[in-house]
Amino acid sequence: MRHVWCDRSHEWRAGSYTWTQVKSVQNLIERCLNQYMTQAEVIATLQVQADVDPALTCLVWSKLEEANPDFFLSYDVRLKLKDQVVAFNYLVEQQTRLLQKLTLALPQQSGGGLMD
Repeated sequence: MRHVWCDRSHEWRAGSYTWTQVKSVQNLIERCLNQYMTQAEVIATLQVQADVDPALTCLVWSKLEEANPDFFLSYDVRLKLKDQVVAFNYLVEQQTRLLQKLTLALPQQSGGGLMD
């Protein structure tokens, strides 16, 4: 599957990279995949933290996708699940805050009974 962050214009440069560079970027990408990063996050992270040309990251990513299509299909599902968990946790946090505000806004009753 082709992601929007990489296009075919980078592939012509494939001959300008050494095998060592390609293997190094592959290892870095695999480490990022273990952190459940999106393709865009991987590209940005490798560019900023390891000074990797985004074209090289795209090239290696696309070759990994071609060689491991089943993995990337399941990886995309896991990324979607991760996004859903993050969204769910955010909503739970918001609900907790609202309930705390509501509890603080309710009048306090002495004695704990309704008929005091």
